[in-house]
Amino acid sequence: MAEGAQKAGVLAHEEALELFRRGKDVWNAWAEDEANYERDVDFSNHNFSVAPAKFAGFVFPGPVNFTNCIFGHADFTDAHFRGGDAIFDGAMFNEGIAKFTRAQFSGGIAIFADAQFSGGHTWFAKAKFSGGTVMFDGAKFTGGNASFEEAEFSGGDVRFLGTVFSKEAMFSEAKFKHVATFAMADFGSAVYLNGTVFSRVPDFRFTKLAAHFTLHGVQIQYRDGRERASWLGLTWAKAGHDSDADKFRRLKELAITAKDHDREQAFFAGELKAKRFYETTGAALAWSYMYEWFSDFGRSSKRPLVALVSTWLVFGGGYWLTATFLPVVDPSKSFLEGLRLSAAVLVPFSAAARLSFEEARTHLYGTVGGFWLDTFAFGEGILGLAFVFLIGLALRNRFRI
Repeated sequence: MAEGAQKAGVLAHEEALELFRRGKDVWNAWAEDEANYERDVDFSNHNFSVAPAKFAGFVFPGPVNFTNCIFGHADFTDAHFRGGDAIFDGAMFNEGIAKFTRAQFSGGIAIFADAQFSGGHTWFAKAKFSGGTVMFDGAKFTGGNASFEEAEFSGGDVRFLGTVFSKEAMFSEAKFKHVATFAMADFGSAVYLNGTVFSRVPDFRFTKLAAHFTLHGVQIQYRDGRERASWLGLTWAKAGHDSDADKFRRLKELAITAKDHDREQAFFAGELKAKRFYETTGAALAWSYMYEWFSDFGRSSKRPLVALVSTWLVFGGGYWLTATFLPVVDPSKSFLEGLRLSAAVLVPFSAAARLSFEEARTHLYGTVGGFWLDTFAFGEGILGLAFVFLIGLALRNRFRI
C-alpha cells in the first residue's frame, strides 16, 4: 500500500457479487486501484452453483473469504490471491471440475480445511503457494482425481492432515520447501510422487493406502535443525525434531511396499541420521558416524575400498619404516616387502597369505618384532575385515544379492 493510502472497508456479499458479475477486466481494474490494495472481499456462505463461478484470471488485492460457499463448476485458473489470506474453509465443490491451475497464493495463508471436492476432477497443477501455510486438513477429494502436479509450496508448511483422496492423488514434480504433513490421510487410489521434491522430511505416518504408491524419483533433502548438540567437546548437528526418525521409518515402509529398494536405502540412511542425539546416544554415536563416513550407510563401495587401500599403504609403509631401525637377517628389505606384509595381514583368508606373511616378516624383521608387531598386525586385520565387510554390504545392497 502506498504511503498515506487508507485501507477501504470490506467488499461484502452483494457488493462483491455485483462487481464479480461485471467480469475479469472490471474486477481487475478495481483491484489495481490503490485505494483497494489489501481490501477484504467477503463471498462467504454464497451459493455459486446456479451458474459457473468464473474467477479465471481474477486478482484479489486483499484477504478473500469463500468460507462455506457452494460451487458447481469453479474456475480459478491463473487467479492471483496477492494481498492476504485465501479462505475456502468448508467450501463445497459439488458439480463439475474445480480448477486452480496456475493460481498464485502469494498474499497469506491458503485454507481449504474441510472443503469437499465431490464434483469432478480437482486441479491445482502448477499452482504456486508462496504466501504462508497451506491447509487442506479434513478436505475430501471424492469426486475425481486430485492433481497437484508441478505445484510449488514455498511460503510455509503444508498440511493434508486427515485429507481423503478417493481417486488418484497426483503430486508428480511438486516442490515442498517447508514441512509437508500427510498424517492420517486416506488414499483410496494410486498416489503419484514421482519427481516430487521435499526440502524437509514429509510426514506420512498413520496414512491409509489402498493402491500403488510410487516413489520413483522422489527427492527428500535431509536438513539438520538449528539446535546443536555437544559430544566429545565438539558441536554436532542434529535433526530438527525428534519425530523425524519415525517419519523416515514410515517412508521406508512405503518404499518396501512399493518394491523401491533405492528409496528404501535412502530413507534408512535418513532414519539413522535423524536418530542421533535423540535415540542414538553415547558410544553408539561413534558407530553411527563411522558407518556414514566409511560406507555412506552401506550404499558406497568406493569409500570402504579407498579406506582398505589406504590402510594397506599406511601400514605397509609403517612396517618398512620400523624395520629400517632394526637389525635384520636379510638386508634387501624394501617398501615392497612392507606392502607384502600389509597385504597378507589384510587378506588372511587368501591361501597364500600365511606364507607371504611369514616370508615378508622374516625379510623385514628377522626374529625381531614380537609384541608390538603382533599388536599392529592385529589392529590392521580388524580394519581390513571391517572394510571388506562394508564393500560386500554395499555390493549386496546395490545388486540386492
